[in-house]
Amino acid sequence: MAKLILVSGNSAKGFELTERLTTIGRSPASTIMIEDNASSRKHCMIKREFDTFTIIDLQSANGVYVNGEKVKEQTLRPDDRIKIGSTNFIFKEG
Repeated sequence: MAKLILVSGNSAKGFELTERLTTIGRSPASTIMIEDNASSRKHCMIKREFDTFTIIDLQSANGVYVNGEKVKEQTLRPDDRIKIGSTNFIFKEG
């Protein structure tokens, strides 16, 4: 099962990626809501197609970073580090 691990200080929280589309942002309507003023209300989404997960920037103000590189769309690989605003995630599979 693929998931995003939210890394905050010394704690971590996991979010399983079970849906075909997972939205991330400040909006309460997001699948994963983050309280981060540096993120957009509808910041990005992760699209699942079979065993492939792709992160897509939804024209956010501050962009999406995967392993330190700003991306518009990127296929995720295990242990990729994702930065949304000032919030950090790690993508895990298995």
